[in-house]
Amino acid sequence: MTNKAHYLKSMLITLLVSGLAACTGEPASDVTDDPTLSNQPFKDPAPLENIILSPEWDCSSFTYQDDVWIRTFYQGNEQFDFRIGPGGVIAELRNAQDNYAALLSPSYKGEPTDRVIQWTWWSNHIVNVLDLPDYEWRFNVTQAGTFDSIITPTFKVSTHEQGCMVDVYAEPQDQWKSEQAQAMTGRLSARTRYAIAADGAIVIRRTILANAATLHGQPINYDDEYIEAWTPFARDKLDAVAFEIDDSGSPTHWYQAGNNLPSYPFIDVTTTPGYAVAINGQDAKNKAAVALIFGKQAPCYYTDALCKPQGKYALNLMEWDTGVGILPGLTLTDLRAGDVLDHYIVLQPAQQMNATFYQNVTDWAEKIPAPRVFRAGADVELPLQITIAQLQAFSGLPGSRTVHLAPLIYD
Repeated sequence: MTNKAHYLKSMLITLLVSGLAACTGEPASDVTDDPTLSNQPFKDPAPLENIILSPEWDCSSFTYQDDVWIRTFYQGNEQFDFRIGPGGVIAELRNAQDNYAALLSPSYKGEPTDRVIQWTWWSNHIVNVLDLPDYEWRFNVTQAGTFDSIITPTFKVSTHEQGCMVDVYAEPQDQWKSEQAQAMTGRLSARTRYAIAADGAIVIRRTILANAATLHGQPINYDDEYIEAWTPFARDKLDAVAFEIDDSGSPTHWYQAGNNLPSYPFIDVTTTPGYAVAINGQDAKNKAAVALIFGKQAPCYYTDALCKPQGKYALNLMEWDTGVGILPGLTLTDLRAGDVLDHYIVLQPAQQMNATFYQNVTDWAEKIPAPRVFRAGADVELPLQITIAQLQAFSGLPGSRTVHLAPLIYD
């Protein structure tokens, strides 16, 4: 089946979902605001991707050599850009004001699947003991693909009218270590949405459908999962991490690679300001910085119309010779086939850390909702219904195992 056929199949299901909503009556003004009623659908309190750009900011999406890029502008001058790569990851992040300097760590050995901005999913419940380090015994599916550069299949890329929002539909499914491929399986259908908002912030919304997993051919639940926002910065530009900044933008609590940067401290995000900032440890105030903003709320599971806290959300860090990782991670239990994880992170790059940067970062930290899990068949609003239907439609199709996503644009 061609990619165009894949797309047409998904659109058919989308139309069926839309028609169903029209026939049954999508709840609107007749829905009470009482959150205790079980017939109330999930309502996104503030879709962050809908926040508009500030007046002096602009952005554009464009293709170059079969790649999809998004670039930001301030007062008409280029600021930052990023390339969307395999499976919908951010494969490159560059500072246009610094001769397009790379802000992400170089790859380990040239693979396009690691040291990119992506999610990675481990299961401590799905384990197969092999002649590998024990941390490689676990189920491990990574958004871009595998250690051996097997690329995740991508199905569709959509660019929206305003030009600053891009959706990528893909299905990460291959075990990070190929030695585990015969023992465990699990497809994780995902839509990754990028939007530019406010003062050039990169809003990232990740919606992941957990399809059935198996261990040695037998069905198994995702019962003890760690899902990490892998965000690897280039150590030559951003070699330190600030856990907090003051209202002038100066770091007040920070750690430097090669000195005192902690490895996997598992800091509860509810005890943090909701962000961490990759900075230049030698000249933080006058050099470019990138805040990774994850919010201050623990994950929750939707039961009827209520999101009940369950699981943990922790800030982690690590370093290596060419990079520094800011790695917020979710620990989730009792996930089942058909459940959907929906959550946001925001990247706020800036040419310098000042009062405006502080205000932007802290504002986003307050806006980001809790990471949320929807049970299979949950009563959600039409836009999310359509997204889930598309993920279901694509699941199991071959897709395109490519690092170049421009040929997959279908608007």
